[in-house]
Formats: sequence, C-alpha cells, structure tokens
Amino acid sequence: MATEVRKEDRRLLTGRGRYVGDDLPAGTLHMAVLRSPLAAATINRIDTAAALALPGVVDVLTAADLAALPGPIPLYTPHPALREKTPWPLARERVHYVGEPVAAVLATDRYAAEDGRDAIEVHYEQHPAAADPVAALAPEAPLVHPELGSNLAAEVAGRVGDPEAAFAAAEHVARVQLRMGRQSPQPLETRGLLAEWDPREELLTVHGSTQSAHMVRRILSYLLGLPEGSVRVLVGDVGGGFGGKNRFYPEELLAPFLAKKHACPVLWVADRYEDLLTMYQEREQVQTAELALRRDGTILGLRFSYIDDTGAFTPFGLVCSQMTAVNAVGPYRVPAVDFKYQVVYTHKAGMAPYRGAGRPQGTFLIERLMDRAAADLHLDPAELRLKNLVTAAEQPYDTGLVRDGRKMIFDGGDYPAALREALERIGYGAFPQRQAAARTQGRYLGVGTAIAVEVASTNTAEGARVFVDRGGRVQVYTSACSAGQGLETVLAGVCAGHLGVRPEQVSVVMADTFRMPFGGGTWASRSAVSAGNAVAEAAMKVRERALLLAATFLEAASTDLELVDGAVRVVGAPEHSIPLAALAEVATYPNLNRTYRWSAGKDYPWGSDQGLDATAYFRPDFTYGYSAHAAVVAVEPDTGRVQVVEYVVVHDSGRVLSHAVVDGQVRGAVAQGIGAALLEEVVYDAAGQHLSASFGDYLLPTACDVPNIALGHLETPAPNPLGVKGAGEGGLIPGGAVICSAIDNALAGLGVFCDRIPVTPERLWHWLQRR
Repeated sequence: MATEVRKEDRRLLTGRGRYVGDDLPAGTLHMAVLRSPLAAATINRIDTAAALALPGVVDVLTAADLAALPGPIPLYTPHPALREKTPWPLARERVHYVGEPVAAVLATDRYAAEDGRDAIEVHYEQHPAAADPVAALAPEAPLVHPELGSNLAAEVAGRVGDPEAAFAAAEHVARVQLRMGRQSPQPLETRGLLAEWDPREELLTVHGSTQSAHMVRRILSYLLGLPEGSVRVLVGDVGGGFGGKNRFYPEELLAPFLAKKHACPVLWVADRYEDLLTMYQEREQVQTAELALRRDGTILGLRFSYIDDTGAFTPFGLVCSQMTAVNAVGPYRVPAVDFKYQVVYTHKAGMAPYRGAGRPQGTFLIERLMDRAAADLHLDPAELRLKNLVTAAEQPYDTGLVRDGRKMIFDGGDYPAALREALERIGYGAFPQRQAAARTQGRYLGVGTAIAVEVASTNTAEGARVFVDRGGRVQVYTSACSAGQGLETVLAGVCAGHLGVRPEQVSVVMADTFRMPFGGGTWASRSAVSAGNAVAEAAMKVRERALLLAATFLEAASTDLELVDGAVRVVGAPEHSIPLAALAEVATYPNLNRTYRWSAGKDYPWGSDQGLDATAYFRPDFTYGYSAHAAVVAVEPDTGRVQVVEYVVVHDSGRVLSHAVVDGQVRGAVAQGIGAALLEEVVYDAAGQHLSASFGDYLLPTACDVPNIALGHLETPAPNPLGVKGAGEGGLIPGGAVICSAIDNALAGLGVFCDRIPVTPERLWHWLQRR
C-alpha cells in the first residue's frame, strides 16, 4: 500500500513554511521584554533613562504608559465559583512570579532592544513567596493577591448517586495519595508575533504564532478600543502549540500597542528561556482518592479531592480543574462519586491547558487507584479493569457528571475490545514467563496498562468557506489554525471527497479573521470535528448547487448526476459532462447562459446565490474518543533509571480521515506522555525561583527515550456528520499511569508504588532505598 503523504509536508520540509519571523517588512522594529527576577515583590521605582539613551532604542514602555487600558487581560472562560485574577500586560505595583513582564523596549534590532532592556533599573522590595500549593492554603501563608484575603481561587464540589451508601457497603477501600509535577508545553517554535499599523486605513494587522486568531482579535479589540473590523489577525504555519499558544499573553498587546504608537511594524519572538519562564504551565496537582469495591473487584463508589496549583493567575479559568473531575471516573462504571477540588494561587507562572488539559490528572488518579485496588485484592490489574469497563452494549453511557451545564455521556465505543487488543499486542498473557527469565539475568522488566477517555471538542463553532473559481480551482477558507498537526491534509481531503476532485487540487487557507469573521481555533482536539464538519457542510452546499446547474445544462435529473474528476457527469454516460470550471463561470456571470456552449439557450436556474461559493459553521458537542495503552519497561534498581522498551496504543477517534495524521498525532502524544512520566518537571524553590528554565534542566524526551510505538485502530463513528472524534490527546492522557503501572510491576516484591510523576532516577532510587 502506498504511503500517505501529508499535503503540507513538501512545503515545510523544503523550507517554504510561513512563520512569524520570515519575510519581515522594511522598517521593522524589534521588541524585548524586561521580566521580574523575583517571584513576590513591590515595584518601588523604574528608571528608564539609561535605556532610552542607548543607540537604537526607540521607546520604553512601563505600566504607566498603559494607564488608559480598560482593564487587565480579560478572562476567556469565566466560572461562577472562581475569584479570578488575570495579568496586566505590564506589572503594576507588584510582581507575582519570576518572569512577569515589567517593561518593554522597542529598538532598531534585537540586540539594541536587549541592551536597552538590560539598562533599565527596577527597584524592588522583595516579599516572601507562596511556592507550594498545600502550604499556600495555610492562614499564615504569603498572599499572591492580598486584596483577595487568601490564596484560594476556587472551591468546587460535586456528587453522583449515593457515595455514603457505596462506601458503607464496600468490602474493601483502596486509597492513594498522589502528586503530579508541573509541566510546560514547549513547541519547537517559540511564541511570537509581528504587528503592523496602517494609519490611513486605521487597520491593525497581526501575524501571530497562535492557535486562536479570533481570540487574539477579540481581546486586542477590547484592550485597544478598536472595532473588531479594524483588527486583522493572520496565522501562517505554527511550529507546534500543544495548548500553550491558545491564549492571550501580555506580549500580544505590547507589540501591537507599540506598532500603533509608532506606525511601524514591530516584531517580538520569545527565546527559549522566556518560554520556559512564562508560557502558561499545567499539571501540578496534589490528589487524595478512595475507591470502594466488593471483594471480587466490582467498583461501588469513588471519593476524591485535589488541590490544583494555578500559579499567579487564572488565564483560562477552571477548565483544567473541571476536566480532571469529569475524567476521574475513567471509562469505568462508577455508580457513586463524591469529589471536591480547590484551586490555589502561588507565586508561579499561571496555569492554562497544556495538551491533555486536566485529563492526564484525572486518568492518573483513577488508574493508580485501579492498580492499588488490584494489589490489595490480589487481582490481575488488567482483569480488574475489564470487569469494570463500560461495555459497547451500555453505550451511550451517562456518567452522571456535568461540565458547564452539559452532561458527560460517552458517545459509543468498545472499551473492553480496545484493552484486550492492547494486551494481546504487548504479549500480556506470556509476560510472567518473560519477566521471570529476565530476573534470572538481573533485569527487571515490568508490564503495565491503562485506559482513558478523551473528552474533546467543546461547543465553540468553527467556520469554513468553500469556493470554486472560474478556473475550476477549489479554495477552502477556515477559521481553524495549523499547529503542525496535518490539518491542511485533513480539510483538503474532506472537501475533495465531497466535490469529486483530487486533494492536491484543493488549497486551504487557515486562520485569517478577514476571510472568516467568526471562529474558535485549534485546541481541545476539535479541529477535525468542528472545522472538518464545517468544510463538509460548505462543500455539500457547493456540490448541491453544481448539481442543480448541471442538471439544467445536461438535461438530466440531479439524482442521475455524479461529481468525478472535477466535472459533473451523467451516471453511466460519462461523455455527457460539464466541468466545475464551466459551472463556476456561468454561476458567476449568468448573462453568459445564452452564449456559453453548455447552456444551449436553456433557462438558467438563477436564485439568490452567486457562484459556486458557500459558507458553513459547525458547533460540535463533546466527543469521547478513547485509547488503551500497554507498556513494557526495564528498571535499573541500582540507578533508578527506567527505559520504556515497548509501547502499544489501541485508539478509537471515530472515523479516521487520514491515517498519516492520526498516527502522527498519537505517536507524538505518546512521546509527550513518556516525557511527563519520566523526565519533565518545572521546579521552583521556596522563594519561587524557577530552577528548570533551560533544556539542561527541563528534560524533554529524545529518540533514545521513545521506543517504536505499535498502533491499533478501532473506528466507532461519533454522532456528527463525519463521525469523527478527537485524536490529538489520547496518546498522552494515560502516559503517566501506564508507565507507573509498569514500574510497579517490574519492582513487584520490593514494595514500590509510584505515587508521583515524573519518576526521575533520583526519586525512584530514594523510594527503593526507603523500602
């Protein structure tokens, strides 16, 4: 079978990608940002005179220069339980974390801008920091926002069924206390934007490396007091996002503000140190959980609580915390649930969704409980899972949980079949013999498994326009963004399939707010669901119009026509056909219908529509993909080193539109899951100092850490026209759980239970020494 080639690969691999820093206009000035070296301090004075005196420095901004702003960066996802705090573009009076922007310098080049930045003198009065989320709740803890009176940002509780009765009837209660490390999305391309102001048109144009062009437009319009029609945001190629670029950062106001003030292009591109300091982070959570069971392993109820460290700000509300709660039941029948979570301010960079968005935390909680319960009850961990998984016959399955007023109802699939296939592929049945043989050679091998639901999509609408020009070329415009995931390939394929053309004949233009006035963006594993269905609907409208026109000219019923190879033809009589190009010509200029050779003087079925051109919006509901993971690890007890030897994923993202894209998404996500399990952790000391702001300290997985990943696919159609579900995060969500499960198995008999990730060599070595 021929290998599927992604549509965008040739352009990207031959250096013809379109990134923020490419092809700068003449006269572009450069911005650098001065950031706080302290986590908690009062700003007493800022002296910019020395910076302004340097050659090449054009301007220096402080908070005083932004006094006319209507407020701080607005919260994009409010919640009634949240005492929200979002940042000002430049710190006012106080700084709240290391890296918070304090001043911005504009200069003729990057070097002059950084020299100017370094010449600014800021006089701080340092204060104690709150760096641990548990300690931050103590009455005597330093306050991140003193006006709130405490560090508690939100407290939310919920329940399903009768948890008290479930625990009273339990024959066993499994208990865990868990902790997940803080992590940072680190795409290959750092954050950046180019802003231009046209004073004649009064038009602000922003070229951004963002996952949501329309969100950037909306917030810029508000902060700068401009009509939305006077702000154009365009997104070219994006070198990865992973959720980290799906929000509005202070620099996205500072560069446009300076561009408007000086009527010149302004470029800002973060360096890696800036992104490690300030790109919004996620995952840090302290969990306590109990699982009520019968002695045979049947789940009766679940009780859990957790503390979520939101850092200094809540730029995305409670999205991550909510997703943990609704994911903590996993794909299991859990008839009774009682939960509470607290979201806590600390002197760290703010928390916002990173690929997975709360779901890895919820999955870690329930899957570690399943392994704990299996060990307590002397049951096989895989059999315990199979016993409690929701079956295909029970779908759709109402979990009883609610998010944002919408019920969490699984939309179909065969969870046990996915897990059984993963177990078979990893050789689970024969593994005890393999493990025993390895032990005789001094090797500690372990196998683990985990399964998770990927709640995805959200109900934000996405738009698409499909247009056939008079040359027969097909153009797709969409409000979704490219983040390197292959969306161009998927959307071109969807459109081509509906219009009977080859995918290479379809051009896709993404994320230009002038071409698509409304849209959500690329996040939450929603692009194939929302943008894909929007493209399909728009293409169907074009198809129906083409068939209507062709039916008149070919003197046939539209039901007897088909679209093949860029033409409408009579079924069974392909010689009777008319090209899409001709139909587009006549549909655009109906006065030609008497002279055009296909018209033959026939009456043109003219209506209110013009051309082969249609726009559609699709508003999805949640989708529920799922994936079963199994892994084999090798552990070195003397050093604490863990090597992932084999990895299997059986994934169901509904109908697969492109195997090249979905397989790439799953494999990339698995690599990030391995990084989360074994390597990646943002570390702060007690003073709130960031101790891991380089790739020498914040370790990412390399080719040496990621084995060959075996994939299997199930395809359970989702209840939307294309039948697709999210595919971007299922490879990551169970990663920490499955690797911890395998480590426990490798060290069976040594008393190790992995209750914290990442499982670094030092951490595992200390666990072993204590036991």
